[in-house]
Order: sequence, then structure tokens, then C-alpha cells
Amino acid sequence: MNTSTRIDTSQADQLIRKHMPEYGSQPVALTEAHGMILRETIHAERDQPPFDRVTMDGIAIRHADLEKGRRFTVQGTQAAGMSALTLDSAGSCIEVMTGAVLPHGADTVIPVERIRREQNLAILDNDDLPAAGQFVHRQGSDHREGYGVL
Repeated sequence: MNTSTRIDTSQADQLIRKHMPEYGSQPVALTEAHGMILRETIHAERDQPPFDRVTMDGIAIRHADLEKGRRFTVQGTQAAGMSALTLDSAGSCIEVMTGAVLPHGADTVIPVERIRREQNLAILDNDDLPAAGQFVHRQGSDHREGYGVL
């Protein structure tokens, strides 16, 4: 004969907390923390990545501009650590480096290996077209601010 009583999850949680030992806390170096229990959850202080980040050297474009052609006027360079530039017009691009913030108005990166440069133009020679959003690591896609990371 089964004499066990079923309880809901909130009651089970209360019982566990009631009978769980209270552990003290102390600061320790990370190298000495093996086998220890983290006393509280560590929350992300910001989105990760904190901005739409370029994952390949190349050019940043508006994907819709591929409908109009494969030649883009290079209007500037967006290096890692710089504030975001803005695409000025349709048919323009911004040269980007891995780790840079994606320029405003751009949504896709074409890797440098797929383009040919002629003076101030970047030319896509083949029909191997990128998907919209390609080579962009979206803001918060790893985790959002406040997420429990540890």
C-alpha cells in the first residue's frame, strides 16, 4: 500500500529550502574556488554582444541594394573600437573589420575574399550572394542584460 502524499512544486521548494544547510561565504581567488559553491547568481551587466558586431573583414551593405547591382561606392572604414558610421545612400558600402560595430543602415557583411576593389568601388563579381544578416553577430544573441550567467 502506497502511503506517500503528493505535493506541488512550490511546497517541494519550501521543504528543500527548510532542510538545506546554510553555507557561509568568503571571498576566494578564482584559482582556489575549485569544488566550492557559488553563493549567488551572477547576472550579465549588459547584452552580449553589446552591439551588432561584424564577424568578418569585408564591406557592410544594405542587403536590399543587391537587387540594384553588385558595385558599391566605399564611403569609409569602420574599425573595431570606433563609433558606428552610417551608410549615406543606396549603393554605398562601408569597409568593416572583424569586431567592429555594424554601421547604421547596414544589415549584411560581404567578406573581403568575395569582393574586388577598384579605386573607391567594391565589386561583387560572382552570383554567390550573401543572405541578409550574414556575418553579423546580433546584439544580445549570446545573452541579454540581467541573464544569469553563473
